[in-house]
Amino acid sequence: MGRRSRLANAGDGSDYSKIHESYHDRFRVIADEFKYPDIFLIDIDSGVVLYSVSKEVDFGTNLRSGPFSESGLARAWEMARKSRDPDFVGMIDFEQYRPSLGKPSAFMTTTVFDGDKFVGALVIQVSSEKIDAIMNANRQWKQVGLGSTGESYLVGQDNLLRSTTRFFLEDRTAYLKTLKDQRINADTLNQIKIADTPILIQKAATFAINQALAGWPGVASYNDYRGVPVLGAYQPIKLGDFHWALIAKMDQAEIFKGVNDLSRLLLIVTALLIPLITLFSIRVSRSFLTPIRRLIAGTEEIAAGKSGVQVEVRSSDEFGELTGSFNRMARSLEDKETEIQKQVVENDRLLLTILPPKAAARLKSGEEVRADSFPNVTVLYANVEGFDALAAQLSSDQAFVILNDLVGAFDEAAETYGVEKMRTMGSTYLAICGLSVPRVDHAKRTVDFALAMLKIIRRFSTSQKLDLSLDIGIHTGPISAGVVGKTKFNYEVWGETINIAKQIHESPKQNVIQASGSVFEALQGLYRFEPVKEIDAEEVGALTIWEVSTLRESGNASASPAAVS
Repeated sequence: MGRRSRLANAGDGSDYSKIHESYHDRFRVIADEFKYPDIFLIDIDSGVVLYSVSKEVDFGTNLRSGPFSESGLARAWEMARKSRDPDFVGMIDFEQYRPSLGKPSAFMTTTVFDGDKFVGALVIQVSSEKIDAIMNANRQWKQVGLGSTGESYLVGQDNLLRSTTRFFLEDRTAYLKTLKDQRINADTLNQIKIADTPILIQKAATFAINQALAGWPGVASYNDYRGVPVLGAYQPIKLGDFHWALIAKMDQAEIFKGVNDLSRLLLIVTALLIPLITLFSIRVSRSFLTPIRRLIAGTEEIAAGKSGVQVEVRSSDEFGELTGSFNRMARSLEDKETEIQKQVVENDRLLLTILPPKAAARLKSGEEVRADSFPNVTVLYANVEGFDALAAQLSSDQAFVILNDLVGAFDEAAETYGVEKMRTMGSTYLAICGLSVPRVDHAKRTVDFALAMLKIIRRFSTSQKLDLSLDIGIHTGPISAGVVGKTKFNYEVWGETINIAKQIHESPKQNVIQASGSVFEALQGLYRFEPVKEIDAEEVGALTIWEVSTLRESGNASASPAAVS
């Protein structure tokens, strides 16, 4: 405010100066406390601005026919005049206000009565600077947990900004270039440069903004006004006869690096309180300042990163209801943060049950999906003979229990020998050694695992009195692997090594391990191999198959997987 706001008495001896001197300091203290540009008293019949704290060019003008009859101030007076309600409170949305050098201004209005006589309107001018300071945390974005890309802002029903965006405040040149890349027209860019603000100039119509303006709160993943993928929370705010959209968002790339999700919601609480505090502040009474300060203190604690903030409730009036809403919102934010953290941990756990650790880490980091080649691994392909016939005689639940118990025992053995189960399909079991963890003894580990599977199937068949057996095929060679799918994905392996292992697993005998020549060459001398037959493999032609019958009785043969590695 200028020097004119400090003048209490014009010194002309008039009754106006005496009355002005009696009340001016009270209005000025309120305007200074809440950073209001101006407070007006307007005659309800004539529309003349009788009093102004700042004494700008609008002071003394007639809002019916004067130069500012089309302004937001004139509409605020007209709104109060038409209401004639002693408890009326209204608001005029932000627009460029000429007496304030074209800066965006909103107006809060209420009626003034002298006893039962309706005499005037009290109007408070609200600037965008106070809202900007709160929405942008006084430019302390990182300190309040918004990281490098988080921000919150307001948008009006006309899709025009009602607060300044973070990226404009940080780097105007880069911001304008970003808008130009988004094909914003040159006239709009020029207006932003001249006004040095995007408020009431730049349009924004993202998914979150449209949802909030339609009255729906929520959280969504979408592209923001810069065309960047973000995760944002949105909330409608009803102010009188119009709505605003409150948006809090952060770039997805930063969120997926572990930034605290709660920090991007903190400013929502602050922004929601501002309209409510402003509505009640017009009562012009010092007794109302105490609960307002208490709420502001609670908001600042939340903005500083403190959780579990609760404000003491001392009344049952509107301020009591507001405080109760604040406390419920603070508790809700704390509960949502806890739920989000639990969900992140559970998502990571589920991802590792689907993908190997290296593939899971690559997918989470946003790397481009690609296939990997593995030049030398050992593949085991097994089938539980007799299960399909058994399942036809049992109920679905009974067959599931038997298969689940048996596959669970195989999985435990695979983990013991360092072999990775890739998948099961009914009674078939596919496993690979040397894939995620390179191993020089992958062929031996796979054969040891196959022998363990035979022991498991014999023990299981005996204890359950079932006629089940295994056919196992093992082949060593190169494979390819990668994440396949976009909306639903799986870790797939392929190549002739997989196909050959599948082709050689079948045998007329029960509980037989059949291996290819590559396995025989790697392990001869450690196991007893007997040539069985030749098969015509699709990829390589004639292929000699060996039956692995027993371990030789030697120190090497009886060594454990841990000793071999």
